[in-house]
Amino acid sequence: MTRSTFETTYNSDPIAMRIPNGQQEVVFHPPLLKKDTKLVVLVNRGTASAAEIVSGAIQDHDRGIILGETTYGKGLVQQLQRLGQGGQQIKFTIGKYYTPSGRCIQSKAYTAKKGELGTDEVKVKDQDRKEFFTDSGRKVRDGGGIEPDIAKKDPQVGLKFHGFLKNTQNQNHHHHDTL
Repeated sequence: MTRSTFETTYNSDPIAMRIPNGQQEVVFHPPLLKKDTKLVVLVNRGTASAAEIVSGAIQDHDRGIILGETTYGKGLVQQLQRLGQGGQQIKFTIGKYYTPSGRCIQSKAYTAKKGELGTDEVKVKDQDRKEFFTDSGRKVRDGGGIEPDIAKKDPQVGLKFHGFLKNTQNQNHHHHDTL
């Protein structure tokens, strides 16, 4: 028997239920954070791939603020395939990453080279980026990484914020629900 775990959107004790085929048990647990808890996610141009998807999901659902620089825009799922006995390989794109609102975070497009083998890598043009909306109706765009809600290009912002949180936590260690 396999077991799957899901988070519920309300506070409760774990609930277990068996799928009709009897082979799988599903367990629902209460969320770790209250639904009204807001998050601050620090991002920069080096933030990529899964970290961008998590940031985008938090932004799409208005669960927190994205602070920093526009992320890298790594939105492709790729796989390598060996060619023959040599060390040559070819990279296939087998999927794309999307946020819950439907945004693809990929910031680069690949076009065929004119008259040559291979592709050229170009930044997605602004006019080709589509608009999407967060749960509360804020506009967000695809095709260029995750754009922060608050743009801050200070390389020390992460350290400063960490210091702020540490000081706040020390002052409120008995009141951690207020953080």
